[in-house]
Amino acid sequence: MTMGDELPVTSLVLPVLIRPVLSQLEKYHVGGSQTLRAALTKAEAAIPGLNYDLVAGIMRRAEIPVNMNESLLRLQGTLTEAECTDLRLNRSEEAFQELNKKSAALKKILSRIPDEITDRKTFLETIKEIASAIKKLLDAVNEVSTYTPGPGKQALEQRKREFVKYSKRFSNTLKEYFKEGQANAVFVSALYLIHQTNQILYTVKNLRNSSHRTQEGHSWDNTSIVSGCASAGSTAVVGCTRLGHLFPVVGVCMETDRTSPTITHKSMRRRLQWQVECNTHPSGSCGNRKLN
Repeated sequence: MTMGDELPVTSLVLPVLIRPVLSQLEKYHVGGSQTLRAALTKAEAAIPGLNYDLVAGIMRRAEIPVNMNESLLRLQGTLTEAECTDLRLNRSEEAFQELNKKSAALKKILSRIPDEITDRKTFLETIKEIASAIKKLLDAVNEVSTYTPGPGKQALEQRKREFVKYSKRFSNTLKEYFKEGQANAVFVSALYLIHQTNQILYTVKNLRNSSHRTQEGHSWDNTSIVSGCASAGSTAVVGCTRLGHLFPVVGVCMETDRTSPTITHKSMRRRLQWQVECNTHPSGSCGNRKLN
């Protein structure tokens, strides 16, 4: 199954893994956490997939085999509402709050796939839930579009068409899975749906911000997506990426191959959190501290 040159795992590392870790670090060092968050978000906007390179490099150096597709899918289901503020729509109208709920519900169901895919009966029920959640999400998008001005409505309609396209591909991938048993292809396809769901939310937030700028006398700006989330199909940065000049706290050279992300999710967050805590420590290192 070919879905494009860019795998969704590259754009989901920031919202699903790194931002939640940095949110936890705010308990210990608010300024350092927020500085890292802003820097990594800005870097992701400039170099889509850079955060994937960062995490994959850490995993590679630690010699930990991880299926990034499966791990990110599982981690999606562990996110709390507080860890998803960048994706939350703040408008009080019922249509926008329903879109928040329906998008979160779909992503939660999709995150159960790794645990349920091997139980055929359970998985078939999950597929029915996914189909229902997709329909409810599209209905919510239609409601939100009634609040959206002309140019914004066109952008939202384009996002909806992309979502429908990947929904159909997810259905085709499931058919292939029941014939060939390739679970990783299902994980990838589910991540595409999560990514497309996020893109809808980012687009609605961006259009809202643009609307405010227009009302204030500024020109319509429809060129950026809030938080620098990389769009599907953008050019991947593959090979050796030197991060030292951008982030002195992590000066490692990372070689990654995103077409086969075999870098297990149990220790991903803990290791990344350890890495950041070490490098934001007042002494600049962890001393003799060991990673458990």
